[in-house]
Amino acid sequence: MEKNIQEVISLEITQIQKLLPHKYPFLFLDRVEQVIPGQSAVGIKNISINEPFFCGHFEENPIMPGALIIEAMAQLTAIVNGVQYCLASTNGKSPINEQAANHVGYLAQVKQMKFYQLVIPGDQLVMKASKKESLMNVSEFTVSSYVRDKLIAKGVLVVTDKE
Repeated sequence: MEKNIQEVISLEITQIQKLLPHKYPFLFLDRVEQVIPGQSAVGIKNISINEPFFCGHFEENPIMPGALIIEAMAQLTAIVNGVQYCLASTNGKSPINEQAANHVGYLAQVKQMKFYQLVIPGDQLVMKASKKESLMNVSEFTVSSYVRDKLIAKGVLVVTDKE
């Protein structure tokens, strides 16, 4: 069955690993749901006390660094663009293509990012990314993250594609 470009897609960790060049300990997505290629997605990161960053941030009071929350949301934007690339390069047949990792670009700008709550071990970080606009190889996304339906962070990320 061919994939419609508007079809909603979910991705497991092994599929995410094929789409992103990021590897442990810098892969911050465990699952991605509700991917609308080229438009939006919802990502999940389960926060464990075993995360390497908790060793130094902070041992007595472990909290997930805000910069890593931003990175997790940036990785989600790469999924939105990566799935679209895969579908386009396979004529709609596959949302997963290991070549997509070669096209993941860079986080170019963080705008209007605000943090409202702390993220601690045991939390499940639910992130949302929605593309606002795209010009050539630059895309602007509205992003937000939540724990138990409480807003953690929100802002705008500008990302590039390699090509």
